[in-house]
Amino acid sequence: MEETCTPALAGQHCRVCNTEYQPDAQFCDNCGAAVVRAEPPPAPPAGAPSASVAAPAAGAEALEMVRTLVRDKTRFEPDDLQQLHGEDLQQPMTLSAHYTLRTHLAEHAINGATFSAHASDHRCDSRFEVVDAANDDSDDRLKVAHAKLAQHLARADAEYNSVSEGRYLGYARRHWHLEGCTPCCGSGKVSCYTCHGSRQETCDQCSGRRTVSCTGIGCYGGQVNCTTCYGTGSVRSSETYTEPVSVATTVYRDGQSYTSYHTEYQSRSRDVSRPCSGCSYGKVQCRVCWGSGIVNCVRCGASGSITCRTCTGAGKLTCNPCAGSGKVGKTAWIEVHAAIEYALTLPDQAGDDVRRITAAAGLHGTAVMADQLRLAQVVTQPHRVGEFRADYQLLLRIVRLAVECSEKEYDLVAYGKPLAWLTLDDIVEDLLRKDLQALSQALAQVADDGLLAADVDALLKPLHAVAASELNADVIESVLDGNTEQSHGHVVSLDYAQTVRTAVLGALRHIYTRQAKRSWWHGTLAVCGATLAVWLFSQLGYAILAGLAATAASIVWFRHRMRRLLADALGGSNQAERAIALATRSKRQRLAYFLILAPALLALVLLASMLPSRGWMAGAAAPAQGRPQAGLALSPAQRADVDAVLKRHTAGDFGYARQRLEALAQAGNPAAYGPYGWMLLLAEGLSPQHVQSDGGAVARERQARRWIDLGLAQDDSWAHAAQGVSLLVAGRSSAERSKGQAMLEQAAGRGNGAAMHFLGNAYLQGHYLSRDLAAARKWYEQAAALNQPADLYNLGQIEWHGAASSRPDRAKALLLWRRAAAMGEPNAIAALQRGQP
Repeated sequence: MEETCTPALAGQHCRVCNTEYQPDAQFCDNCGAAVVRAEPPPAPPAGAPSASVAAPAAGAEALEMVRTLVRDKTRFEPDDLQQLHGEDLQQPMTLSAHYTLRTHLAEHAINGATFSAHASDHRCDSRFEVVDAANDDSDDRLKVAHAKLAQHLARADAEYNSVSEGRYLGYARRHWHLEGCTPCCGSGKVSCYTCHGSRQETCDQCSGRRTVSCTGIGCYGGQVNCTTCYGTGSVRSSETYTEPVSVATTVYRDGQSYTSYHTEYQSRSRDVSRPCSGCSYGKVQCRVCWGSGIVNCVRCGASGSITCRTCTGAGKLTCNPCAGSGKVGKTAWIEVHAAIEYALTLPDQAGDDVRRITAAAGLHGTAVMADQLRLAQVVTQPHRVGEFRADYQLLLRIVRLAVECSEKEYDLVAYGKPLAWLTLDDIVEDLLRKDLQALSQALAQVADDGLLAADVDALLKPLHAVAASELNADVIESVLDGNTEQSHGHVVSLDYAQTVRTAVLGALRHIYTRQAKRSWWHGTLAVCGATLAVWLFSQLGYAILAGLAATAASIVWFRHRMRRLLADALGGSNQAERAIALATRSKRQRLAYFLILAPALLALVLLASMLPSRGWMAGAAAPAQGRPQAGLALSPAQRADVDAVLKRHTAGDFGYARQRLEALAQAGNPAAYGPYGWMLLLAEGLSPQHVQSDGGAVARERQARRWIDLGLAQDDSWAHAAQGVSLLVAGRSSAERSKGQAMLEQAAGRGNGAAMHFLGNAYLQGHYLSRDLAAARKWYEQAAALNQPADLYNLGQIEWHGAASSRPDRAKALLLWRRAAAMGEPNAIAALQRGQP
């Protein structure tokens, strides 16, 4: 690699190879180093030593940059910053770019539908000749690329990095061959793989059997539950009968009483159970399959086959390899790719700072900052086509300064265009350390002040002095942003920046705690005042709420006060906001908040225990056992007890749920009124024997009405759902039935799964509501989202038969049944065992 040299005056020798220069030379005739013209130094004064002295103006621009930096980035005025001596020179370097060209074979499979041959392309007789024909072009393409690159590098305006790595020269022609497609025998069509050309496929719903299981909900073997007796096989009715009663008659005569007895007949009523006349043991014939248990497949029209969905009944598909053209083949061509390696060579006499500059800026960064970059020579390798080396002569400006500041000498180095600092030798950092030492001393002093010390100004003043310098402010900005990377690494050291971070974070922690020690009594006084003021005119409960609100307000006021203090210290409200956010993330404010909250909450507890309740707190006493009351306050514990029972109800354990809800409702739990009324109204959890021995349907409905009314007073969704069922089933007019439907949908909209289940059944079976499969699917889907096993099974039934959809989805049905079976749903378990409903 060639070296760069700096010549002496015209007629003198090169300092690298000692060859004499010509007056108008631009490069050394022997070593090829670039000639850097420099003005001769001024003659030394008489009596001065003969050693060379730097020009007075050398480094003046860099010196002004240092003074501007000190003036703009610190709070100091650099009047005592003086230059001792300086050197401003052009450092020669050699940048070499090594180019290597290589050929690359590209080959692709083609077909007659997508490939279009150009006039320059060559057609081969066989597909086995395509690659060999393309390889024959390798030498020609490499020579063309070689000539093109050589011509490009010889251009005076060509940049050193103007050639990109990768594909350099594309193909001139492609070699190709097409022949008949084997899979389709050149026809472009193949038989459909689903119907094998028959245009029909087996029906996926009936699997070719032409019939399917009955789609009626609840149909098993052609039988469904009777809607009159709800599958129990018996109905309850009221009858009137006469009963003889012995009546005593007493007569007083002559001071004596005479009693006689006679018989009277009185009318009485009773509930009796009779077998249901409209069914057989609770079952009636299914109206969908009329007792057969199977129906004709609707999808295939009971034919067992449907039009092939893959080929849409055509029986043929477009051949994939040839895309319907009947032709397949191969094409290949030659491309030329370029690989580039760059290298930067320094003269042997280059100083250590020059090597540090190139290492810091990198090869391309050095080239960008160079004052001059020109092509020196292009070297080719004999007998090796496609390999080049281009050498560029590069001149980089380097300024070396020696300055004095505060009676201390510093050596500075800058380089490039524009000037960038290699080192500032800690000038700025030495100035900033004075303020940082003051802040560190303040932190050391506050650490020894004791637990009760509350002086904040001792930290705010030195923190403000540190933040007043812009460089410190930049470091503080990185601290507030949570950025641990070095800021202004060319000006201050990593150790100094870390010291600033430590000092600022320590100051924030102490400022928080000391301000809290100073102002803790403000929050306590506000809590006491708010609690007493509200208690005088209201009740103790509201007074406690007012005290809690005052406690929260004291934290808000403390943060506002901290925001003002930090804004004055750090130089702005934005910095204060981020300082508070940083303290929150790092939990440095926890002790301060404890000092504010602990006295306030302690005062509130003492007031709550000392002040009389004024009757409000005693008004929340629990109702007496066995006396349900409407409008009672509902506690979280009561709601939790009922929710635990309702989970068992959702799982289908009606007997347990009814017993527990009855006990909770009798004990005065308001959350149990509505669910218990629902179960009584629908006779859930009662066997047929219990239904007959429970006083009759009329008595049970009367008892259910009592609990439903109590639940309605609590605005309970179960009570609303039960009221809706009562109006929908027994409504005397269409208006009442519409109101019942609306109440059911309102309860379902509030998340009541039982209401969703009832609506789904009503829409599906057409009982009380018009049959609507889409509405039934909607409510079953919402109920299934609550993981109700019965509704998961019902939704699976709909998906299996494709009700209210374009086609069945049996995979989804099986997935729903697996979920229901995992929850213990017997119908789902049986369906999975049979593989069908």
